[in-house]
Amino acid sequence: MRSNNAIAYFTPTYRGLPVQFMVGMRDATTKPSNGLQFYNAVFKYINGPWHLAAGYEQQDNATGTSTQKVFTVATSLRLSAARFYLVYHTETRSDHSQNVAMYTASASSVQPGE
Repeated sequence: MRSNNAIAYFTPTYRGLPVQFMVGMRDATTKPSNGLQFYNAVFKYINGPWHLAAGYEQQDNATGTSTQKVFTVATSLRLSAARFYLVYHTETRSDHSQNVAMYTASASSVQPGE
């Protein structure tokens, strides 16, 4: 994700758990021109064959008339030569122009050493 006037922080990985944060400040091109326009947080957990991630972000449009909220949680598990994935993703807007919820399940083959 790229955002003007943004500050991001990526924590060191501790026991398989890296965390990422980002905030984007408003500027003269947005209404109002001060405060936060965008922020997100992502948490990951990686432990051997099991991976888990969750993220949330919130962003105002440039005119300040609508806020988009996005939430995603995903997990995967490697079993032998396959990796299985489950994902839940939502996107909503405060002006009701968007309201999406998706569920996904998939699988892929994994090369040795991955």
